[in-house]
Amino acid sequence: MNGLVTAVIVMVVLFLPGTIVAGGLEARLPNPAPYGRPEACIFSLGLILGNNGVSLSDYGMYNGSFLSESQKRDLVRSVPDGGLSLFSSAEASGGGVVLGDIEIRVALRAGENANLPREVLELMLFGNEIGRTYRLDGTSGEALVTAEMGAFYSQHVPALGPGAVIGGLRVLKGLAYGGVNQARGSLYSGAGGIDGNGRIELRTAKGGTGYALDLGFQYRTHSNIAICTYIEGALSMLRWNKGCRQEVNTFLFDNVVLGSDDPDSLIKSANESHDIGSFTTRCVPNLYLVIAHPWSGTDYELVYKQGLGNGALASSKPELVMRAARNFKSWMELEASLGWSGRTGITEGMQARLGKRTKFVIGIRVSPAPWPSSLKGLSLDFGVTRLL
Repeated sequence: MNGLVTAVIVMVVLFLPGTIVAGGLEARLPNPAPYGRPEACIFSLGLILGNNGVSLSDYGMYNGSFLSESQKRDLVRSVPDGGLSLFSSAEASGGGVVLGDIEIRVALRAGENANLPREVLELMLFGNEIGRTYRLDGTSGEALVTAEMGAFYSQHVPALGPGAVIGGLRVLKGLAYGGVNQARGSLYSGAGGIDGNGRIELRTAKGGTGYALDLGFQYRTHSNIAICTYIEGALSMLRWNKGCRQEVNTFLFDNVVLGSDDPDSLIKSANESHDIGSFTTRCVPNLYLVIAHPWSGTDYELVYKQGLGNGALASSKPELVMRAARNFKSWMELEASLGWSGRTGITEGMQARLGKRTKFVIGIRVSPAPWPSSLKGLSLDFGVTRLL
């Protein structure tokens, strides 16, 4: 769809409560002291690409080739019942600093998430099946590019014992937006022809401003287990007021007989695009649940993540990741992860932090694992941080 954006942006390298350094776009938790040693993020870059149906080997097999009936059926079977999901996200940042109970973060973020119903893919590959209705209602998509500056603060609450409340306010500058505002329609393929109608509305914008409020809670048990609940974007608003446009695509199939010159057959379609007034969107919240604990010189961490809806930077499909990090030398820390994603299946990853005071971070995560030919998702991140 028009307006879906591909961008390269930064991942912020942050401490999770008490122990592990979390990397990648999957973990945007703040680093409230005194849990972690203060550090500055000099530069950070992260990128995620993926889909829930087609693997790397599928792409190599199908791209540019004439598909047989069996290959078409294999392709359709690889797509879940909910449809084909295509997603990407990226983040770039620099100059982030953690001092005392306060963290300052500056970042540029971009993401897109689109979904195409499986029956639409079947119609494209196999043509119309007599006596069947094809629906377009599951079509959706959103893309977003923003610049943001955020301040985060943790406050110990004596009544809660060894617990702290976390709050963050991010000021957002919207740079680009594109989204499916409405998608509805159906096609019925009967013995006499095809009937149906549909309407797809798209909204785009080139500038706006807004905010996002993040809320969380951390608690440390007597056995040194750190527990964190965090909602990114619990409250948010982006008001788009520059270059706002709406595009409306409509179609009407009225007793269309394929392969016939019947004058009664009729296909009507229209595309309208016009300027509109300002409009408001919200960032879909991401929920994080984290448990972290050091044991025998290794830091362990279990992270659960789920979007409270679907958006450019969020998915309602849950993710669960187990990470283990260990210092092998005074200048080298290695982290391994194993998890499961509701969109791509089993995931595995590795990250290295090299250096004593100035640390170079590089990491990769793939899904599913372990064979590269089955790859549906890829996450890369690297950066430079410095202990203060």
